[in-house]
This record gives sequence, structure tokens and C-alpha cells, in this order.
Amino acid sequence: MSFSYGKLWKILIDRGMTKEQFRKMANLSPATSAAMSKGAGISSKVMERICVALKLQPGDFLEYVEDAPPLEASRPAVKPPVEALAESAELLRNIHKIRVTELGAERIRRNIGMKIDNVTKWCTQKIKKADSIERRGKNWYVNAGKFVITINAQTYNIVTAHKK
Repeated sequence: MSFSYGKLWKILIDRGMTKEQFRKMANLSPATSAAMSKGAGISSKVMERICVALKLQPGDFLEYVEDAPPLEASRPAVKPPVEALAESAELLRNIHKIRVTELGAERIRRNIGMKIDNVTKWCTQKIKKADSIERRGKNWYVNAGKFVITINAQTYNIVTAHKK
């Protein structure tokens, strides 16, 4: 048994809300929010909180998906396009927070084999033109042309960038 919250994630995008803003508005625990991201079922109490917070009916944001394959711990789950879009939108909304330490900048210059004066500016330009943006665990992974940029999702520090 699996549930899809794709409609909910799309509603959040349309309303310009982050998952964190939604979680606080609906008074959901981080664990409940994380479980929803994995397609887990929710209690009727949680469903009620969502309905009240967003002024929706359950069918507006929740779908039952029959015969969905179980998520395997050995490989990351492929996120529905709408959910992936919500995540990338979160990074792009906070692009002004992105920064890099001088040590990190040196590592990035060495990894990509280029002389770049402003590594933060170079990375933010690549992020804006990214082929894909995915959040896995504590980091964002940005595929931009022939480069991969890793950004800490809490601090928005650029961890590294390297060629594919």
C-alpha cells in the first residue's frame, strides 16, 4: 500500500510554499513530513490538519497508488516529477544564501581544472542553468552540463564541485 502526495507538492509550488513552511502551518512533525515524502500513509488526524491548514479536501492532495513497488533501501527512490520540481524550486528560491569557504573554493578550482575568481558566482550561474537538481539526505546535488555541484541543504555551503 502506497500513497502519492504529488498533488500536495504541486499545490505547495503553486502557492509558493516550502515543505518546511507547510509542515509548520499544518503542525506536522518532521518525521510525519519525511514519511509523506516516502509515500507513507498518514493518520486521519494528520489528514485533518492538512485539510484545515490548506483549506482542502483529502482527495485534493492525496491519492492511493495500488500495486506500487516497495521502496528499496539499497537504491534511492525516484521522485515524482512534481516533488522533484518542488525541491529544486526550494534551492532556487534560496540561491542568494549560497556561499563557499576559501578552502572549498580552492578544492573546486582544483577539481574542475579552471581558474575562477568568484567560485560562488560560477556555481550559482551553473545552478540556474542546471539539467537537474535533487536533494538526497543533507545535500543538494546539481547536475549542470559536465559538472556536479554538491551543496549542504541546511547551510547552503557549497561542499564541492567536480567534472562528471
